[in-house]
Amino acid sequence: MEFSDKITVHLVYSDVKKVAYSIASLLHHLAHSSLGSLAVTDLKRQQFVLVDGQLKLADVDDLGISEPTCTYHTDCTPPRDEFNIIDPEPVFCVGGRCEGHNERSNILRAGIDFVPHVLPLSAPASLEPHIRQIVEAYQGLHHWDSNRILEATRALITSS
Repeated sequence: MEFSDKITVHLVYSDVKKVAYSIASLLHHLAHSSLGSLAVTDLKRQQFVLVDGQLKLADVDDLGISEPTCTYHTDCTPPRDEFNIIDPEPVFCVGGRCEGHNERSNILRAGIDFVPHVLPLSAPASLEPHIRQIVEAYQGLHHWDSNRILEATRALITSS
C-alpha cells in the first residue's frame, strides 16, 4: 500500500518540476505503450495522486486501448468545441484507425485541466518563456507530440 497526496496548486517549484516531468513522461508512455497508444478520456488533476513526489494515475477506469476507427481523414478531426483549439493538428486515417488520435487527445486534455494549473506556478522569471512554450504545446498552439513535450520538459528541469 502506498500513501499519497492530492495534486494541489500549492506546490513548491522543486515539486512542480517533478510533476511536470511526470506528466510528460506519462503522456509519452501512454503514446508508446506495448498495448498501443492508450487514451485517458478523463485526464484531470483529480485522477492523480503524488506518491513520494512522483505523479501516479489513480483512476484508470477511463482508459481506452485503441485508436478510434475511421474511414476518412475527416473522421479523425477532433471536435473544436471539446478542446477549444483554433487550428487542430491533423490526425490521419491509416488502415482504418485515426493514427495519433489518442496521443493528441491526451496532450490536449492535460492542457485543459492539468498543466496550466501546475506548471507555471512559482517558476523563476528567467524560465517563463520556456514554460509558456510548453504550456502552449499542451494547449495545441504548437503541433508537438509527446516526444517533443518530454524533451522540452527535460530541458526545463535541467536548466533550472
